[in-house]
Amino acid sequence: MNEGQLALDDAIKRCDFLRKLLQKKTTKQVWADEERGTIKATCLAWFNNQKPKIAKQLDVQELNAATTIYSALLKASDRAGSRPQYLRSLKSLRTELIDIRSKQMLSTSTTAITEDAPPSFAKLIPDQRMQDILVRRWDECVMSLRAPRADGCDSDDGRATRGIAARKNKQRTKSATNLHR
Repeated sequence: MNEGQLALDDAIKRCDFLRKLLQKKTTKQVWADEERGTIKATCLAWFNNQKPKIAKQLDVQELNAATTIYSALLKASDRAGSRPQYLRSLKSLRTELIDIRSKQMLSTSTTAITEDAPPSFAKLIPDQRMQDILVRRWDECVMSLRAPRADGCDSDDGRATRGIAARKNKQRTKSATNLHR
């Protein structure tokens, strides 16, 4: 699961927790500071943590309905709001969050483009020879990932095997050339 999916899962869990918390008491209004504080914390978690992570994957307009409900809950948490109204809002919020999850699953995942250039190993290893070895190994890995799959191989392991075999053949050819000189 990626960051946006984890954030949305967290939002749904918090919504469910809040509904269960508010259903425990039977008073018509939410007076307890603990309940109102939990409502406020849940809403602030949406605005500060969850929404920004989810918005990286989806258009912000797709989050507007849930954001509106969270805003209303946050506003109501400053006073003793109606318990049935909170529960209705949380029920519709859960429905919205589930809809967002469906949209999130359908959205195309964007993969980060990475560079094939090796990183600087100087901070990790002070020895220049070892750094050169790591750079060569890095290049070998890149080469093996770009190599076509081996015949009859259904997995990416064939590409790695073929890349390693190509490297060994290159070394053998070099060694044979040096012997004949």
